[in-house]
Amino acid sequence: MSELIIVDGSNYIYRAFYSHKDFRTSEGMPTGAIFGFIKSMQNITNNNTHADIIVVFDTKGNSFRNNISDDYKGTRAKVPEDLKIQFPIIREACSVCGYSHIEDTIHDTEHKYEADDIIASLTKKNIDKYPVITIYTGDKDLYQLIGTFKHTTVRVHDANLKRIITQEDIIEKFGVKSHNIREYLMLVGDHADNISGCQGIGKIIASQLLNQYGSINNIYKNLNKLSKSLQSKLMAATTILPKMQELVALKMDYPCTDVVTPIYNRQNFEKFCKQYEMLSLLPKQVICEF
Repeated sequence: MSELIIVDGSNYIYRAFYSHKDFRTSEGMPTGAIFGFIKSMQNITNNNTHADIIVVFDTKGNSFRNNISDDYKGTRAKVPEDLKIQFPIIREACSVCGYSHIEDTIHDTEHKYEADDIIASLTKKNIDKYPVITIYTGDKDLYQLIGTFKHTTVRVHDANLKRIITQEDIIEKFGVKSHNIREYLMLVGDHADNISGCQGIGKIIASQLLNQYGSINNIYKNLNKLSKSLQSKLMAATTILPKMQELVALKMDYPCTDVVTPIYNRQNFEKFCKQYEMLSLLPKQVICEF
């Protein structure tokens, strides 16, 4: 295969749920996340017929980052009950549809990896095995993986923009290139994950410093060139930066196996769609058989 596609499954599930919130079976079971997820996967598959595809899911509960900060993701709303009951069925759908999928099944809650870490680990493992690796997600944290490494180009297909993200997109949004995203988030924090960042260091200052000096390490090497106020803020940040790094850096050492695509069984897919009343997902000639 000429390309590996890694799908941020959890990201697409949430999008599907809120886009198809009213979808239910005749018995009242919510199915919008299931339907929307499969529909998205069909679109990805149809547009990438020569690619290997793997879906990555988050697992229930906290991750190792919650041991670093009790506040990590602390402001996020609870998962709606109508969505919770669809999670296992979506995993079943992956098997029925012939999509390889992975999540952290080997660590306890205190050491659990998030989907982003597994995506990063899959990316690292497959550098040089594929000329192109494309990550389908709406999560900005994964932008830090974008680049060319050895003989492999790593790209992000943004679920919001519905296209491949460019360096120009990243610069427009963050003021820095992809290789500086991690250190940018270390300085400014990440509101979505309830990561505070360094007090007094805003987005404009962070991007200006990283663009001028290239890295946080070089910023500190040139501290005497900065204003007294900025020097004071950066000196105060030295105690918190290691913690910020642990929170925003993606782990790349999850023990991923090789991507193996399950065998697609059309009859099983037909039964699945009939069971959950999703006949519109079937080819037209199949719908006529019922």
